[in-house]
Amino acid sequence: MSDPQFTELYVYYSPVMVTGGVSGIVIYRKSEDEFVALDRTCTFKPSDRCGVIPDSTNLSLECPCCGSRFSLTSDGFPEAENYAERPLVQYQTTFDGSKIHVFN
Repeated sequence: MSDPQFTELYVYYSPVMVTGGVSGIVIYRKSEDEFVALDRTCTFKPSDRCGVIPDSTNLSLECPCCGSRFSLTSDGFPEAENYAERPLVQYQTTFDGSKIHVFN
């Protein structure tokens, strides 16, 4: 949390993208001591390995390949009128007060 690249994690639902997973991982703070980590691979055609990116509101992730959108406030579940029907893959997280650990 002390690394400047992670300052956005002090704000609830403000996503930060890191390496890992299949197409990268997006991490965001859900509450004071709870963080969510989602694989960025769109679930519509996962074999394309198209990585979702935050939209202008930072409350949704959007696939630049098919246009599917996934809600951060519902832990990566697809929003209405999507091609994708499954949520983004979620990793387990722990937070010890200073470090976030992401694992599966």
